[in-house]
Amino acid sequence: LGPEALSNAASGYFEEIVSRVYTEYQKLLMQNHGLDFDDLLSRTVELLKNSDEIRDKYQQRYQYLMVDEFQDTNTAQYQISREITKSHRNLAVVGDPDQSIYSWRNADITNILSFQKDYPETKIIHLSQNYRSTGNILEAAKNVIRPNQKRIDHELFTDNPEGELVFITEAYTEEEEATGAITEVQRLIEEEGFNLRDCVITYRVNAQSRALEEACIRYGIPYKLVGGVRFYQRKEIKDLLAYLRLLQDPYDEISLERIINVPSRAIGKRTFDELISWSRNLEIPPYTALQLINDQSSTLQMPFNNRQQKQLCEFITLLNNLKDLANELELAELIDAVMDQTGYKKNLLQSDEPDAEDRLDNIREIRGLATDFNGLVSKESLPSFIENATLVSEQDSLEENEQQYLTLITLHQIKGLEYPVVFMIGMEEGLIPHARSMDDPDQIEEERRLAYVGITRAQSRLYLLRSIRRRMYGMTSPAIGSRFLRDIPLQLIQTPRMARSSKAHAIKIENVVEMPRNEEIAYPFKAGDKVSHASFGEGIVVNCSERPGDFEITVAFVGNVGIKRLLNSYAKLVKSAANDGT
Repeated sequence: LGPEALSNAASGYFEEIVSRVYTEYQKLLMQNHGLDFDDLLSRTVELLKNSDEIRDKYQQRYQYLMVDEFQDTNTAQYQISREITKSHRNLAVVGDPDQSIYSWRNADITNILSFQKDYPETKIIHLSQNYRSTGNILEAAKNVIRPNQKRIDHELFTDNPEGELVFITEAYTEEEEATGAITEVQRLIEEEGFNLRDCVITYRVNAQSRALEEACIRYGIPYKLVGGVRFYQRKEIKDLLAYLRLLQDPYDEISLERIINVPSRAIGKRTFDELISWSRNLEIPPYTALQLINDQSSTLQMPFNNRQQKQLCEFITLLNNLKDLANELELAELIDAVMDQTGYKKNLLQSDEPDAEDRLDNIREIRGLATDFNGLVSKESLPSFIENATLVSEQDSLEENEQQYLTLITLHQIKGLEYPVVFMIGMEEGLIPHARSMDDPDQIEEERRLAYVGITRAQSRLYLLRSIRRRMYGMTSPAIGSRFLRDIPLQLIQTPRMARSSKAHAIKIENVVEMPRNEEIAYPFKAGDKVSHASFGEGIVVNCSERPGDFEITVAFVGNVGIKRLLNSYAKLVKSAANDGT
């Protein structure tokens, strides 16, 4: 729709505002002689329809036109093809409606299904021979796609041998599913002469890669994640882990820098740089400096204006409140609190970014991992959880200099590729077909086409895997096998038992502590010393000054305890071993 058409179709306040913005946006584009991506198509359609001269020029120039992957074209692309060939009607299209899987990118399957109506003189040439897959794999694919109504029926065949039956196997959890796939890859390499690059593991949603990546790391299998970012390198995962690290250790400056303005809370780089500079001048950590800013009785000169102080105070209050919750909530509940109270979840829900839902799925995936620590408050489980995540992410970020690697890829990205061995994991209701497709028959048909595309990537071996229980969307629940599995005849199936996984033992890293320095000091404490108090917990010394017969120690304690001024003889402060070497 153009601005005028959208304005005429507006039926409410929101639509009216959108049409005004659209109109102004188009004016600005014209003033700047610019086109956006959609304009490249829509303006071309308008040009070909409204200008006889231009249309005639291109009709003469292109006497014959062929469109490949026609099932993936949208309405505008089809209109351009029709306008260019209107005079001579020499249009050839190549496509397979059974592989139309991009409706979410506005691909319109009706283009290929209605082509014969638009061109009654059409001659159809069926490319029915499959040169890729074995007979059994092809038969399985044909049975999966056959129930679809929106398709052009034709009988595929192959001269390839029947080959192995299709492997269908169940695992108890997604971790066991991943382990089963990885150990089978190893067996194929060791016993049957395949190599890593012969194998691919494909899945419906990006969040499923997490268990696979961890299994690859555990078994020392180099892997390549195609078209995506490795799980522990994804922004939302790094953000969440930074929040959790900060709750465990509020003096973690790197984590503080990462999330102090995530989501946006008007604390810019300049403010953060001033905070760091000020804290270093005082010889205290940034967290302690934030505690001082939040201390109403503080008389220190601060380099912040009122607005900056307000934003920093709100942030440290948020952080301290979450830290208190870590003493009460289980880890999964703490992750929920972080996502809600920081506004991170709301920010994703309101985002118009195309990957916002995938990013929420990734958060739910790591929340599911946290349920392994149910029964413990977060204060007890956080160190192990963060340590394990750190170990995986450090190995996860190793450079890929291997010539041999296992490919991990989504079903949408695998289209057009082929591999000797294909593993399709997560063959369950809610994944494939996806939960968002359940109420729409057209979407169910597209999910079936997606399964068909995955199956037909396999040349000689096909493994279809599912879990009996799966952690999805932050909770563990029973999983029902995909309806597409039931479409494969029993005579095409074998069900081997794959290796069962055992709980991976966490690798413990011993703290390396330097020997204390032999310093002669005039005061019992100095600014920057880490101390602990029987009632107030851990803190950082801000100042130590003489009092008649004693010393007054100013300490910024962790959490909502905040700033306390204590007499040394009564406080019984204990220096932390973490002061050594700092």
